[in-house]
Amino acid sequence: MKTRLTAFSVVLATFAVPVVASSSAYAQEECPPGSWFCEDEGGDVDVDDEVDPADEPAPPERVDVPKKRTRRPPPIVVYQPEGEPPPTVVVVKDREPPEPPPKPKRPRWKSEWGLNLRLEGVMIGDKNKHQYENSDGVDDRGMAGLGLGLRYRPKPHFAFEVGLDFFGGRDYQGDEREESALTFNGLVFFNPKDKLQFYALGGFGFTGAHVTLDRSVALNGAEPEERDYSYFGLQAGLGLEWRVGRKTALNFDVIGFVRGRTDDAAQYEYEYTDPDTGRQTNSSGGGLARLGLTFYW
Repeated sequence: MKTRLTAFSVVLATFAVPVVASSSAYAQEECPPGSWFCEDEGGDVDVDDEVDPADEPAPPERVDVPKKRTRRPPPIVVYQPEGEPPPTVVVVKDREPPEPPPKPKRPRWKSEWGLNLRLEGVMIGDKNKHQYENSDGVDDRGMAGLGLGLRYRPKPHFAFEVGLDFFGGRDYQGDEREESALTFNGLVFFNPKDKLQFYALGGFGFTGAHVTLDRSVALNGAEPEERDYSYFGLQAGLGLEWRVGRKTALNFDVIGFVRGRTDDAAQYEYEYTDPDTGRQTNSSGGGLARLGLTFYW
């Protein structure tokens, strides 16, 4: 019985080897790599597509960078001999330099008001003075006056002043004359920071005069007459102001003026007649010298 089984097994193995080989060859011909019908139920990757671990790139090697160590300063060791007192340790710390003291603020200019009181002298020419001498043979022509002005100074370099002045005496023709003038002037100070200040002034004014013709008409043998005149004129001049105190100043200036008559009688009569040429005019001019005292507040 055993002999028969052994012989049967040999015969079966002889026929099984060609069948298995032919089945493998058929499977390779009928299932080319990548065919959808050759996929296994357990996965979607073909055996031939698996990556060989030997073909994978090796991971980069890890390089350990040593940590930077902070070097500590060596400790301070103080050696103290026996029997001596402990040393005094002085710790000096860096301090920021102190801030410079603030600059003192410059005082701002404040506008000023001022009241000017002045004495005035009128400068009169001396042409043909012998014609206007009095009965004693003395040429007493000349006029003087006094005045006041209200001044407003909004800026150090500029001021505005309204003035009222009164004059009396003998005029250019030797006649007795009284005048009052209302003036408007602007003053420009060239060095307002100094105690002695130089200034220029200019403006315009209106003047009224009452004249007694006692000498000019006496030359013609006529009786004295009284006349009233009015004028409009311009003036300009230079001066000095000395600040003797914070609120007090002395001033001196010289002013020249020109003016013309504006009254109705100026249309048919003339005020001045030149005795040499006979030329007549209603225009006149002159000068003023003024010495004043100004109080500011």
